[in-house]
Amino acid sequence: MKIHTIILIAVAVGLVGCSHGQSQVSVANHSGVTISNVWVSGPRFAQSLGNLPPATEVHLVVEPRGESRCWLSYEAANQKIDSGGRDYFEVSLSHPVSVTIGADLKFTTSDGVKHF
Repeated sequence: MKIHTIILIAVAVGLVGCSHGQSQVSVANHSGVTISNVWVSGPRFAQSLGNLPPATEVHLVVEPRGESRCWLSYEAANQKIDSGGRDYFEVSLSHPVSVTIGADLKFTTSDGVKHF
C-alpha cells in the first residue's frame, strides 16, 4: 500500500507542475506617440492590445504554463519593434509583470529585459 501512496503523490506533484494558471501583465506607454498593433506573446499564447495612446496603461491576463518567456511587438513613429523572443521577459503564476515603453520607444520591465 505504501508504494501506491508514493505513486499517487508523484502523479499529483507532476500534474501541479504542468498545470496552467493566470499571470498579470501591464503595458504602459510612456512615450510621446501612439503605440499601435501591440502584441504580448509567449510559447502558448498571443494577445493583441491594439493601440496605446501616450500615458496609457493596459492590464491583461495571460495563461502561461509555469514560467514562460514573453515578448512584445508594436509599431510607433514609422518603426516596427519586435523583440521576437530574443529580448524577452518572464511571466509566471507567482507575480505580476510591468512593461514600460519609454520615450526612446524601447521597452523595459519590472524584472528587467533578458536576452536570448
